[in-house]
Amino acid sequence: MALKFPAEITVFVEVLRSPFLALQLISEVEEIDLGFVFFNHPEKYDIALEEGIKFAKRLLKKGGIFQIFDFFSKRLLVFDQGIPKVRKDRLELFHFLSTSIDFNQLLTFELSKELLDFNSDHVETIFNRFNSSDILVDSRLPKVLKEVSDLHIHLGGALRFPWRFRDIMESPLKVNLRYLPKDPIIDSLPRYFPLEFVSDVREILHFLIILTAVLERILAEFLETGREILINEELKDILEALPSLGERANCGTAKNGLLAKALDSLRKRKVLEGDRFFLLALFSGLNYCNNSTVLNYFQAYLILRNYIKSIMVQQHRKASFLYFSWFSRSSLRRRKELEEYSHIADSLRSSFPPSVKLNVEARLSFQETPAGYYKIVREVFRRFNRKRNFNVKLVFHFIKKEDRPPSNGFENWIRRQTQRKKLLKQTKTFLKFLDTYGSRRLNKHFSVIDIISGIDAASKEHYAPPEVFSQVYLMLKRTIPFFCKNLRFNPSLKFTYHVGEEFKAVLLGILRVYEAVYFLNLTEGDRIGHGVALGISVEKFLQRRRNSCFLKKQEFLDGLSFLYYIFTRIKPVSKPKELLILKDKVELLLREALSRTSHIFRNLYPRINDYIDSWLLRRNSPIEFFQLIQAFMEDFNITDPEEAIELFTELLCSRKEQTLSSLSFKLDINDWDLYTALPDLFMEYLKLPEQDITQIERLIGNPAAWKFYYLYNFSQEWFEFMEEFHQEILPEREFLNLISEAQSVIRDYIKKRGIAVEVLLSSNLLITPIEKVEEHPIFTFLDDDIRVVLGSDNPGIQETNIRFELELLYSTLREKFGEKRACKILKDIVEEGNFIFRA
Repeated sequence: MALKFPAEITVFVEVLRSPFLALQLISEVEEIDLGFVFFNHPEKYDIALEEGIKFAKRLLKKGGIFQIFDFFSKRLLVFDQGIPKVRKDRLELFHFLSTSIDFNQLLTFELSKELLDFNSDHVETIFNRFNSSDILVDSRLPKVLKEVSDLHIHLGGALRFPWRFRDIMESPLKVNLRYLPKDPIIDSLPRYFPLEFVSDVREILHFLIILTAVLERILAEFLETGREILINEELKDILEALPSLGERANCGTAKNGLLAKALDSLRKRKVLEGDRFFLLALFSGLNYCNNSTVLNYFQAYLILRNYIKSIMVQQHRKASFLYFSWFSRSSLRRRKELEEYSHIADSLRSSFPPSVKLNVEARLSFQETPAGYYKIVREVFRRFNRKRNFNVKLVFHFIKKEDRPPSNGFENWIRRQTQRKKLLKQTKTFLKFLDTYGSRRLNKHFSVIDIISGIDAASKEHYAPPEVFSQVYLMLKRTIPFFCKNLRFNPSLKFTYHVGEEFKAVLLGILRVYEAVYFLNLTEGDRIGHGVALGISVEKFLQRRRNSCFLKKQEFLDGLSFLYYIFTRIKPVSKPKELLILKDKVELLLREALSRTSHIFRNLYPRINDYIDSWLLRRNSPIEFFQLIQAFMEDFNITDPEEAIELFTELLCSRKEQTLSSLSFKLDINDWDLYTALPDLFMEYLKLPEQDITQIERLIGNPAAWKFYYLYNFSQEWFEFMEEFHQEILPEREFLNLISEAQSVIRDYIKKRGIAVEVLLSSNLLITPIEKVEEHPIFTFLDDDIRVVLGSDNPGIQETNIRFELELLYSTLREKFGEKRACKILKDIVEEGNFIFRA
């Protein structure tokens, strides 16, 4: 049975990135076991797999992979004045494939054929245009775009594949891979190639990198001298004997003109240009080579390049940031951090005409010292802002960390205590940096504080919910004038929170978005990063997850309680039957949990409204609350926490100011540390929104709410019980209409607060169940008049940049609305981003 598109595309991708195939081409092994892995499984998986293996074997017998390039070219590329570009109607398919395939190969392969029809005078002109951008698209972007802003780009994940590949090819022996997980090919690979020089079979990926570098040097040597070198020696000896492409002497006199240009460009650190010249030299010189050994080496090299890219770039549907965490710790990501910034700036600038003003809001991790902040700010500014029509601002982001059970027992355990303390330390260091260096000049126009744009929190959503960041966000929002006396003015920092992209259930995604807004006090001008949960089709989400969504009991409890909260307090509805079902499910689970903790609180009952109140109290830090309640118990000589909480809440209602003042005096805590740690108790100092104050006053006087809060943050029994997986699947289908309506309610909530949503199309296509741009909730956001801005997230990891994001969106807008309206919508989105950047 013949393969059906796009199943055949999937097979071709796997052939092009199969290390088994590459090794067979350079060894004498006859049998090959192609380990196909499908990222987007075809419906008839077994048939597709069987056909794919047959195809691969036929391919080997024919001795060439170039027919695959022809196959892709016919479906994806169009020629514009001799330059191969991605067709505007195939951008999504290109994006799916580009995470696994090195498209520089495909483009240069097609260009090598095209150049045969041109005389030599035109070749250089064509190739200069070919090198004008790292993503070549048959663009129809409106010419009215004179200024573009990328409001979400992580510099740590921004360097694109050609730069990273050339970096490791220069020094493959020095690549550090010890943090990488075990690769699935490890067990099979020794059959195909002797690995005597590899001391640990887990270093197999390093071996493939070394092999790729050796092949590259051998092919360059063959182009230069015509001398064939067989791989029957120690790979390291060959590698050390042959100079790297970037180190070859007398490159200007190389016999092969394209190779000479490649070597010259790489020597000048024009990485993309050099890499493309080198590939063009290979295709032009070896495509029709009669030497079967060299031709096999060439094909093996191309396949291994694709394999390395599939390791370096986040794969389609790989809905996990585990990849990024281990990748980031290896030297596959970076070895020359500051030099990377120049390459990133070059790549971005080359994506637009020089007349287009480009603004970039770049994300960087928090640093260890004030001097560390100053160094990185100065370097980024120097390497970005020196370019014409190019402006950069910086956002520093916290990293969400997983809350692991204590290894040394639960004595004195407080939920997420370690992470909260680390975040507070990072915040104090950042404030010290602003105070020490904020007013220093970077040039005659800008000081340091002028390019510090805001704060963010990134990484895996379920590692740390928004409650963990409440204290540090409030501190940075309200206390800069207090901590930074040397600043000339109070900077208007804006605050973003990554949420609503990587969620186990739509309801949990909506919950986390609401928590981010409420717990972190996000207001006018602040932003939600992603926010996909607010508009994704619940029906399609369930279909693509096969109607299964197993959650921990804590997640189950919080999700259903939140849904009840929405339709009883935010937007009451007359659906008593569904709300009663919700209430019964929540209180049943609470009853079971309280049976485990009855020795702590005897007079606590499983009432859903008390539990909801306790959930709303979570933005108060349990560390400072514990210290406060301990001081209270000492003051009144109380040993029972239940008696203490009941008396404490009674005094809060009758004489709050005197009670808190006397207790605060006894704590060794800075006033602002205490105010921001317990915002619901000290709301008068923090300028919280008026609509929140009435709710807060009722919460803090509810002793049952504080008891549930106590169990959630301090009880070992509660923690262990709630970490178990709930036996019942989260009933999203049972409450599908309620959840869909909840999305609308929370969209309206963030709209009224003036909060914008950062839309990161490529990231969402790779990670969420969204399969096409037309399914993205950006169109729902626009219909609801929610402010929307664009960003590229991790361009190097997700094979994109802001130009491609614009192309991807505009292509879909044109299909949905026609050119005239599409142009207006895109212009409005771009202008919103420009306005926020300038603000």
